[in-house]
Amino acid sequence: MCILGPVSKDVIYHGHRKVMESIGGVPVYAGLAAAHLGVRLQIITKWAKIDGPQFNSLTEHDTIKLENIGTNHTTSFDLIYDSESGSDRVLRLTSHSDPFQIDDLEYADSELLYLAPLMQTDIGNDLIKAAHQKCRIALDAQGLLRRAKDGVVQISDWPDKRKTLPYVKILKVSHAEAAFLTGAVDSAVAARQLAAWGVSEIVVTRDRWGAHILKDGQHADIPAYKPSKHADATGCGDTFFAAYLAQRLDGKDVDEAGNFAAAAAALKIGLWGPSQADRSEIMAFMKSAQRLPHRPNSL
Repeated sequence: MCILGPVSKDVIYHGHRKVMESIGGVPVYAGLAAAHLGVRLQIITKWAKIDGPQFNSLTEHDTIKLENIGTNHTTSFDLIYDSESGSDRVLRLTSHSDPFQIDDLEYADSELLYLAPLMQTDIGNDLIKAAHQKCRIALDAQGLLRRAKDGVVQISDWPDKRKTLPYVKILKVSHAEAAFLTGAVDSAVAARQLAAWGVSEIVVTRDRWGAHILKDGQHADIPAYKPSKHADATGCGDTFFAAYLAQRLDGKDVDEAGNFAAAAAALKIGLWGPSQADRSEIMAFMKSAQRLPHRPNSL
């Protein structure tokens, strides 16, 4: 698997309290989660030279083949979480990396290319179309629905969605993103619409309510696991998708991959930073942990 997308420098707040500074972006959260699962992994990303020492967790990981394209500025966010629940958040963009170009695909050499923009301008339709000629594409659509207004990141329509989605094999969206893209508040209905636009496998993450997955017309509801503790919700969606793709690459079916991914996400929420769980730890957690109640797909 090859992950292509920018990293970020993040400052995390709970309410008005600054909790920590960290690194983020899908290459960090999904990349390190996949690496701990033993996935043969490439990462193509961007950070400014001055920020290089902050990303040692990627550069020094033995199993990751890393290519930093370079950029004038590393993407940076303030993540301001609700002090009560630790889930609702305001996201502020404080700096933004240069967009990826089609030529950057020359570094990709993988069966599956996981595209992971953080903002709408990071990865364009032309690059996705060109990538489709090389390999299967998995896409986290989150960044393609993000624009910044006065520094605050807001959800925004993705103008190229109808042109681009036919090039995507596996699509990951949150429940809110699926509803915004399609106008359907029911995850199953939204997934069917996304499939009608050309995607064969759709993963809709639903936070504590698990996930809804549609592949080739077959629906699967995946209940969430109850975390043993709550520490940091950042990157749980990335962890879920990385674990899901790892299982699908291993030939597991949608239900088995979805359940494994739900367990990986529940373990991730119990620690700060990226997931460190290997396959055996996730499987052990699946045997002992409780499942949360299933809720209707319309939240």
